[in-house]
Amino acid sequence: MKRLRILNALIITFSMLLTSVSTVMAFPPLPSGFYGTVKINGANIPVGTIVSARINGVEYASGAAFVNGADTVYFFDVPGDDSSTPAVKEGGIQGEVVAFHIGGALAGQTATWNSGTNVNLNLSVITPICYALTLGHTGQGSDPVAAPVNSSGCAAGQYIAGASVSLSGAIPTSGWQIGSWVGTNNNASNAGSNMVTMPASASTASVNYVVSPKLTPTVIASGGPFTYDGVPHAATVTGSVAGTVSNVKYNGSATVPVHAGTYAVTANFVPVDAVSYNSLIDAAAGSIIINKATPTLSVTNSPVTFNASPQAAVVIGSVAGTVSNILTGGSAAQTGVGTYAVTADFAPNDAVNYKSLTGAPAGNFVINSGSGGFGLGGDTTGVFRPSNGVIFLKNANTSGFADIALNYGLGGDYPVTGDWNGDGTDTIGVYRNGVFYLRNSNTIGYADIVFAFGQPGDQPIAGDWDGDGTDTIGVYRSSAITFMLRNSNSAGAFDTSFLLGLPGDVGIAGDWDGDGLDTTGVFRPSNGVIFLKNANTSGFAEVALNYGLAGDQPVTGDWDNDGIDTIGVYRNGQFYLRNSNTIGFANLVFALGNPGDMPIIGNWDGAP
Repeated sequence: MKRLRILNALIITFSMLLTSVSTVMAFPPLPSGFYGTVKINGANIPVGTIVSARINGVEYASGAAFVNGADTVYFFDVPGDDSSTPAVKEGGIQGEVVAFHIGGALAGQTATWNSGTNVNLNLSVITPICYALTLGHTGQGSDPVAAPVNSSGCAAGQYIAGASVSLSGAIPTSGWQIGSWVGTNNNASNAGSNMVTMPASASTASVNYVVSPKLTPTVIASGGPFTYDGVPHAATVTGSVAGTVSNVKYNGSATVPVHAGTYAVTANFVPVDAVSYNSLIDAAAGSIIINKATPTLSVTNSPVTFNASPQAAVVIGSVAGTVSNILTGGSAAQTGVGTYAVTADFAPNDAVNYKSLTGAPAGNFVINSGSGGFGLGGDTTGVFRPSNGVIFLKNANTSGFADIALNYGLGGDYPVTGDWNGDGTDTIGVYRNGVFYLRNSNTIGYADIVFAFGQPGDQPIAGDWDGDGTDTIGVYRSSAITFMLRNSNSAGAFDTSFLLGLPGDVGIAGDWDGDGLDTTGVFRPSNGVIFLKNANTSGFAEVALNYGLAGDQPVTGDWDNDGIDTIGVYRNGQFYLRNSNTIGFANLVFALGNPGDMPIIGNWDGAP
């Protein structure tokens, strides 16, 4: 399996040391950030609609709504008031109420201004929907009468959507088999006071008194679809009106079915209201389905120890059957240390109740590091010195002199590393003003690959996005919280683009779940929070944790060679590396480089 070979570059926070200054300057508070969805009556608002934030009627921030996935969303910062300028109020004061406007409408949500926070607040506006009510009768009887209701926000004589309106009238029963109030979204039977509910999508609700012949109810079989598990599965049969169900049959048999298949259900039904409804004998109620169960496959001989010989996975099924076409990381066997996804075909002996499988996942086959120098690979560290473009690479995660030192690039370049040609060794590269300069060996020389992608100010990243064994590039545009990834090291449009994080975050990438594909995440330098995603899509992170301190530089790599990339930080010339993506102390701590250097990660010697 391809392990992560990736730069974990970051946005370096520069601080200015002021000397010979006699005046102490005050700074305004940090802004209060807000973001979330924007809807009117439950529907997305048009893209470009202005969303604004106001405090005591004064607007302090606004932004145009834009699309994120299936929603329209907004985000902006509401500034704080600078106490050093008491004559002018520039923004919020701690605890003040922030009101939000969607276009010209006031949102139903408010928030509290709180310096330095980012608040997820979904905004919405609900406008009343009003309806007229038309009353009359068909057949015999007198016109119904509607009792007044509270229809706040509607004109006189109209009713708000969802209101329940009480109706009354004289309903004759002699010579007729049913009397009812029938209207939109309503069928209230029998004489006396009845209710009709205003609909949600019509301009007029029409309600009439109707007399008609006795009705025939229906019976409905529900339940399932079930999955075969060797036990009987009965249908739940209900009538369309109140009554008693009996004599339920499946394909004509009273025996409750056990095996996979589709079974027609019939039942008898006696309604409680026998005046208005017919009784039923062996009426069709629909069908219930018992689907074939899907067997599972598992690897039984994992982990094994590296011995320099091909080793294959052994797979069995959860039920009796034949396993074939076992592939370990896409091959029949593997020789290198790593974690390999296993697939296989499976034909169950009981084909009536179980599905056959083709290329089904069976788990992972793990080849652990051996002793005596076998299989002792993994990712190690290095640093790039942005002042002069010097690179120092170490083949072990320990303090000491670099194994490789070379000049590559220029002062001010942004380093990026990866296995550009799929030979198992990570090599160097730099990103300069929207252009990548990649080299296939860790030696001094001209770039082997040069192409443009992204724009100046983007942060470069690299990873094996499609699982083909070769690292390719991408960029993270922090101002737009957007990742743009490409599956080849060449100029062209991105293959994948999605949103993640907040402005100011630093993009990171790695194989967090050991599936052989690199995915992204972000590090928040303001507070040391890390968010990791197991798919290159927009959405919530699968892992969120605090690691490191504000101002740290993030790094990620497979430090213990178990096939999973984990987190670390670089702080003032020291690395703090952890062997799991969880909160806790560093497993490895060592010094390399000088404060101000930028960390880089890779398998520089190609050890498996």
